[in-house]
Formats: sequence, C-alpha cells, structure tokens
Amino acid sequence: MQGLQLLKKKFINEGLRILTELAEAKNYIPASEFLAQEYLFGTILEQNISKAIFLLSSLATKGSCRAQLLLGFCYSNGIGVRVDIEKAIIYYHLAALAGDIYATMIMGYRYKFGLNVEENCELSLKFYRRVADKVALDIKEKTIKLYEQVRIADKMEKIKLGESHDDEIIQYYLYQADLGDVSSQVIIGRLFYYGSHGVDVNYEKAFEYFQKAAQLGNTQAKAFLGEMYLWGHGVLQDNKTALKFFEESVMENDPTGLNNLGLMYLHGIEVKQDLNRAYELFTSSEKQGHPQAQLNLGLMHYNGFGTSKNIPRALNLLQKSALSGNILAQYNIAAILQEEKVPFSCQLTSVYYKSVCEKGTWSRLFEEALKAYERKEYLLAMTRYLFLAELGYEVAQHNVAHILDSGITTFLAPYIESKYALTSWFRLAIQENPIAHLKIGDYFYYGKGVPVNYKKAAFYYQLAASNNAQAMFNIGYMYEHGIGRPLDYHLAKRYYDMVLEIEPKAYAVIFIPRIILQIKLYFSEQVFKKYGFQRKQKQENYEKPKLVGGMVDEKKLNDLLGYVFNAAVGLDVDVDYIWITLLVLSLTLLIRVRQILFR
Repeated sequence: MQGLQLLKKKFINEGLRILTELAEAKNYIPASEFLAQEYLFGTILEQNISKAIFLLSSLATKGSCRAQLLLGFCYSNGIGVRVDIEKAIIYYHLAALAGDIYATMIMGYRYKFGLNVEENCELSLKFYRRVADKVALDIKEKTIKLYEQVRIADKMEKIKLGESHDDEIIQYYLYQADLGDVSSQVIIGRLFYYGSHGVDVNYEKAFEYFQKAAQLGNTQAKAFLGEMYLWGHGVLQDNKTALKFFEESVMENDPTGLNNLGLMYLHGIEVKQDLNRAYELFTSSEKQGHPQAQLNLGLMHYNGFGTSKNIPRALNLLQKSALSGNILAQYNIAAILQEEKVPFSCQLTSVYYKSVCEKGTWSRLFEEALKAYERKEYLLAMTRYLFLAELGYEVAQHNVAHILDSGITTFLAPYIESKYALTSWFRLAIQENPIAHLKIGDYFYYGKGVPVNYKKAAFYYQLAASNNAQAMFNIGYMYEHGIGRPLDYHLAKRYYDMVLEIEPKAYAVIFIPRIILQIKLYFSEQVFKKYGFQRKQKQENYEKPKLVGGMVDEKKLNDLLGYVFNAAVGLDVDVDYIWITLLVLSLTLLIRVRQILFR
C-alpha cells in the first residue's frame, strides 16, 4: 500500500491521509486493520486507544480476524473497555479458528494452563503445533531473527551494580577486531551474522569480518563463509565456493565445517549424495558438541538415513541440541513425541512447542517495548508487554508486574494497577516463576489490590519457602508474632535458621531478630517452667511503660516488670514492645557498666 510506504518513510500526514481514505471511502479492510493496530500500539502513529477501539469494533463485525484478536486483547486487559474475559475468549476463539497466528498461540497457552477455559493439554497441542510449524519453517528458510527477551528487573539490577553494558563489550571486541585480532573478528562476524545483544543482522559486515579472519587462516571463519555462500546470505549464492570453504575448514576438523559439509553430502549439493559420508561428518562434528550436528544426526537416526532407525538415540541427540538452545531440535522433539504418541508426554510436548512458538517474529515486540521503556514511554511499553503476556511469555508477564509494582506509570488507578500486577504474579506462579508466590504473599500481607489476608499470605509464603530465603524469613516472622500462623517460637527459630542455611550472607540482616527470639524463648520457657502459670490469667493493671531517657524511677520499673510478667504468662499485651524494651535496657546497662569500669 502506498500509504503504508509513506508512513514507513516518515511522511506521516500524507500516509495517514491515504490510509484513512482507503479505510473510510473505499472500505478497504487491510487499511482499517493497519490503522487500528497503529492506534493501539503507537508504532508509527501517535497512540490513540479510543480510535483503536472504534475501528476494531467495526472491523470485528465484518469478520476481520486481526480485529477480533485485538479486541480480545483489549477486553482481556481492560484497554479502552471494561474487562470482560468471556468476550475476550470468544474473540480469541473466533480469530484462532480463522487462522490468526497470534490468537492461535494465545489459545494454546490458555488451554495449557486452564486460564479462563478448561485445561486441555491435547487441545493446547493442536493450537501450539500450528504456530510451531510456522516458526520452524521460518527458521529453516533463515527468514527469522531471534530477539532477546530482556527482564527489566535484571537489567536495572545490572545497571545498579555497575556491570558493563552489552554495547561496551561489543565496542571492545570491535576495537580488537579492527586491530587484527582473529578471535575478535570471528566473534564480531558471528554477532553480525546472527544478530543479538541489540545488534541487527548485517550480512555485509559479517562477511567482512569472516573474510578478514579467513585470510589469516582461521578455519571457523572459513566455515562461516562457506555457510554464507551456501545460503546466499549477503553474497551471491554459490555452491562451489561453499564446498571449497567447507573442505578447507574440515582439513582442520572444524565442527561447523564438518556439519555443513555433511549437509552437502546428505542432500547431494555439488557432490554425489552419500548418506554414509554425511553420517560420518555429522558424527565427527557432534563429538565436538556442535548443536546443529546433534540435530542433523538425531534426525538421521529417527528417519533411518545412513544408519538404522533408533528413536531413543534420536531423542537423546535432539535433547543435547535442544539444551544448547537449538529451536529446530526442540520442535523435532515435540513432533516426535506427538507423532509417536509417547504415553504421558503431552505436558512435555507442550513445553517444547511453547518454547518454539516464543521464538517467532512477534518476539520483536520485546525490543520495541524495552526501547519505549527506556524512553520512559511507559504506556507504549505496557501495551506491548501486555500483548506478549497474553501470548504466554513469562518474561513479559514479569515485566508487566515489575512496571506496575514500581508505580512509574499512570496506566490505571493505583488500586486497579495492583490488581493487574497481582494477576500477572498469579500467571507467573503457574509458570513456576521462582519469586511469584513470594510476591503474591506480599500482596495479601499488605493488602495491595486485595483485602489484607494473613492466612493467605502465609500460605503463599509457604509455597515459596522451599527455595527462597525471604519467604522463609517471612514465615518465621509470622510464627514469631502469631500473624496468620499459630504463635510458635520454636518454629520461628527453625525458619530463621533455615534462612542462613540457604543464604549465609543474610546473617547481618537476621542477627537482631534471632537475638530477640532467643530472649523470648528463654524467658518464656523459664517463667512457665518455674511458676507453671496457665494462660488467660487475670491481668493486673500495669501501664505500658514509656522509655523517654534519663533515670527509670521505681514506678516505671514496677510497671515494666509487671508488664513483662504478664506477657510471660500469655496475657494480652504488646509482646513485641516488651522484647525490644528488654533489649534496649540490656544494651543501656552494658554501656553504663562499661563506662564505670573504664572511667
């Protein structure tokens, strides 16, 4: 469309005029869809939620699956409309049935975890498989760029600790590469070839650095040059030149060269097809831990090419490759488990398909969202993270919760934002995020977005306590003070001790609480043991003493001792006040004694 081209070239007014004319006067649905999406996400045009909702509502009635998807997103998150989960699910279903890739992924995610629909693993697989097939095809055709899924909290922590930014590290390697360092040239070549750490794919730059390293005899660089010629990346496709570079790199037993030469023998490219030779080359590369060779060798074992069919061996090799992050290996594991109908494998299969789906081109929204966040355009960042969260990305759900928790956005009223953040933490919890249960416990403890509920807080802290020192401390504190848990000093001590077992660095933080607890334990046990008092005794009329400095007179001391005595036998007093007061008095006495001794 001419209007779209003008918008991309920053001719905003003219492009908008043409698209609006196409949408309104000529009723051209693709133009209306584009405008609605732009008003919703604000990529080129200024974000305008009300205009987006108006256009989407009109388009949805005309059967636009993209409009149905985006309306589902708006109703699910309350963007420009009241939250209506039933409507959201209906719109998502309609869009998925019409073939919308995003809606299909959303329904796969919802059926996997039972989010507002009945949990159904088999149905989840059907949805996820459709999306995974597309992603796998894009990867095979080398038409996809992998985007980093940055967790904002981690990024902020690195900045806070003064750790080097990626661009500083990249600049260092660029400097070394330009000075002629071969290893740096290969690193920079790979960086431009694959595109990562904020660097876009640039085949021309990749070729330049690989060529420099190859001229200095680096076999890995030769293997990558061969790959570029084989696939026609940044150069004119040339199988002969590719074969030449692969053969040169194989002379030095380079794993990348071995794998790529194996591909040429497997498919008979510029050489006579020889499955046995391909198997040998893949095996030599796999022994050096090359993920792509592990994938290729695994598929040969599965299909019985050049060797006997061996599904367990195939899965073993594919698993090795998948652990290195090979997306096609993950896809093939899922496909084999599904097609071979391996018993009890549905959940595992869905995990692999979900991982593959999350490498699709739509993950570019992570990059857009992070840039918007860094520009402090929080509404733009939030709409993207919310959409990615709907697709099931755990990192996006974490970022949504982080932004809402931080209070840096006026996306919604504070109380409503807390409810949204809590929803994100619940979604994170079902995806086994390590701190989600701790955060949910905090929400119930402090009444953020929900009424205060100490029992629920304790429940979620308990779920988090198996591997989280903060959660263990919280449970210990609740036992110590009888908040949401029965008053139990021994259990409190046990949890405080467990904090140090898994986080020894917390010693300084937990030192004072442990001392106070030890005093409580000793005092309570001694008084009950000596006097055998029963709880619920009548309380004498002692005033709660106030330490205001200076000498403590007889009346204050009598009140204090009586108040402490009542606490020891279980009467209704401010117990925390007593232990802190005793600690203060003890420290005051020690200081006074020291002053007398060393006067």
